[in-house]
Amino acid sequence: MKTPMILPALAVAFSLSAMADVPHLIHHQGILQNNGGQPYNGPADFKFAFVNQDASTSFWSNDGTSVAGSEPGTALTLPVSDGLFNVQLGDTDLGMQALPPSVFADDQVYLRVWINDEQLTPDRRVTSVGFAMQAATVAEGAITAASIPDNAISSKHIVNGGVSSEDLVPDITLESLSLEHGGTKLSEFSATSNSPILNFWDAFGTPTSSMGDLLGGGRLNLFQINGKPGIRLDGDAATYDNNSSAGGELTVHDAGGGIGVKLDGQNAGGARVEIRQTGDATSFIDMLAHGDHGGGQVVVLGSKGVNGVEIFGQGSEGGPNPRSPDGESLDGSGQIKLYQPGALGAVLYGSASEGGGAISLRAQNGDTRMRLYGGPHAASLDMADAEGVLTIEADAAHGTFPGSRLVLRQNTVNRGAVNTIQLDGGNNDIGQSGGSIRLRNEQGQTTVLLDSSDGDGNGLVRTQVLEITGGSDLAEHFNINAGERTPEPGMLVSIDPANPGELVLSTRAYDRTAAGVISGAGGVNPGMMMGQHGSIADGEHPVALTGRVFCHVDAGFGAIEPGDLITTSPTPGHGMKVGDHARAQGAIVGKAMTSLAEGRGLVLVLVSLQ
Repeated sequence: MKTPMILPALAVAFSLSAMADVPHLIHHQGILQNNGGQPYNGPADFKFAFVNQDASTSFWSNDGTSVAGSEPGTALTLPVSDGLFNVQLGDTDLGMQALPPSVFADDQVYLRVWINDEQLTPDRRVTSVGFAMQAATVAEGAITAASIPDNAISSKHIVNGGVSSEDLVPDITLESLSLEHGGTKLSEFSATSNSPILNFWDAFGTPTSSMGDLLGGGRLNLFQINGKPGIRLDGDAATYDNNSSAGGELTVHDAGGGIGVKLDGQNAGGARVEIRQTGDATSFIDMLAHGDHGGGQVVVLGSKGVNGVEIFGQGSEGGPNPRSPDGESLDGSGQIKLYQPGALGAVLYGSASEGGGAISLRAQNGDTRMRLYGGPHAASLDMADAEGVLTIEADAAHGTFPGSRLVLRQNTVNRGAVNTIQLDGGNNDIGQSGGSIRLRNEQGQTTVLLDSSDGDGNGLVRTQVLEITGGSDLAEHFNINAGERTPEPGMLVSIDPANPGELVLSTRAYDRTAAGVISGAGGVNPGMMMGQHGSIADGEHPVALTGRVFCHVDAGFGAIEPGDLITTSPTPGHGMKVGDHARAQGAIVGKAMTSLAEGRGLVLVLVSLQ
C-alpha cells in the first residue's frame, strides 16, 4: 500500500536550565491516506532514523540498528485515527532508543520513515522553530548569579582555554582559595610571609602535591599515597638544605620517604648525582661533575657508609718515587679505587709516576702487594711479600735496554731483599747480547751463570760444582764407518786411518788405535756429550772416552773377572781379557767391573784409554 504522508516542520525547544531538565524527545506527527485518498484508520508499523543529507551516516534509529541510512530491524506499532498519528521520537517507554543531543551536532539532519516496511520519500530535513534560534547566542548580561543554580557548573562545563585573564575582574588578590568536592578538599592556596603555597589533595583527603616559593626558591612536591615525600623539585637547593652553593635540585624518594636519587645542579662548583640504597641515608653512589681534585668524581659507598668505589676524572694525590710499592698518581690522571672492608683494595691509575698507566692491588691492611706499570718504555710487574718487601720484579724491557728481565728476591732477615734468581732476555748491562740466567747465594754472589753468549758468540755455563744425574760417561760424537755392519751401543771402535776424525769397528787383537766404546748399552746413558756441529768434531754416534759403560766382550779368549784389563779382540766390535801385557801397551780400553765366564755378552767397563 502506497501511503503518502504529510510531515509538518519539527520543533526543538531550549530552556536555560540544568541539562538534566531538558527532555530528549522530539514530537512528530503526520497524516496517512489509503490509495483512494481516504483517511487511514487502524494500527501501522513505523520505523524511524535520523540520517545526513546523502544518507551515508545514520545518527539515530528507533532500535539503534540502522547503518548508513539502512532500514531498522524492529518496527514500532502506532495507532492511526482518521489518518492522524503522533509519536515522541526517543521515547524509551515505547521501546525506542534514547535520543541524545549529539544527533544534531551536524547542521543538516534528515528524518527517514518506513511504514509497513515501505520507505517514504523524500527524507524530510529537520528545522528549528523561531525561538530556538535564540539559543545559539546569549545576550550580554543575560546571565547573572541568580540565573545559575547552586552546584550547577562543574569542570566539564568549562572548555579548555575558555577562561583567560581578560575574563576576570581586574586587581583580584587571593589570600586563600579552597576547592572542595563532596566535602573533600581538592586544593588550597595561601600567601604568608612571601611564601605562597599551593597544596593538592586526592579524593580521599591525602596530600598528593604542593607548590611554593620559599625564600626565593621555587619548589614542587609530589607525595606518595602514604603521605611520605615522593619527588621534590627545588629551584634553589641552598635555600632548603643549607648548601654552600646555590643550584637546582631533584630528589626521588623511596617508599619510606628516604632519598633514593638526588640530582644537584651545583655542588662544590659542579653538578652532583647521588643514588642511595633503600632505607640507608649513608650509602649512595655519588657522581660529581667537578670533584675536590679538579676533575669529575664518582663515589659508590658500601652498606655501612664506607667508600666502596671511587672514580676520579683527575687525581692529584702526588706519589712516591718509581718502583715504590706505595700508591701513586700524577696530577691530571684518572683513577679508579676499589675498597675492601676497612681498607683500599685496588687502584687503577691513568698515569703513574713512571709515566704510564698502573694497577695497584692491596692486602687486607691496605699495603700494596702487586703493581703493574705501563711504564715509559715497557710494561713491568712488581710483587711484594706479606712484609711489603718487593720479591718479584718483571720488566718487559729493563731500563733503556731492549731486553726483558725477571728478578726473584729472597727476603733475608739481616740483609733485606737479595736478588737470588735473575733472568735476562738481553745482557746489555754487561755489554753482551743474548739471554742469561744467574743464580746467586744469600750474599748476592753469582754461583751459577748460564749465558747464551760469552762475547765470542758461544754459550757459557759457569759454576763451582756440576752434578750430572742422567748418565755415567763422558762421550763425544763420531762418525763410524762400519761397512756392511751396523754400529751398536757397547761395540769397541778404533781410529779410521782413511778418514780423519772418524772411527771404525775394531777387528784386531791388541789394536793400539782403540778409541773407546759406543755409549748407551745396557741402559746406561752418556752423562756428558761433547762435539761441535758442522765441524770435524761432530758425528752420529756417541763414543765413551771415560767413565762407566757396558761393552761387548768375547770370553772365548779367557774368562773375564772384575779388575781384568780389557783390550780389542779379533771379534769385530768386541773386547777381550788382556793375556799378553807386553802387546797390550797402548791398546788397553779399560778395566772390567763385572764378569763373564764364557761366550759373548756385556761387561761393565771403566773406560780408561792407555
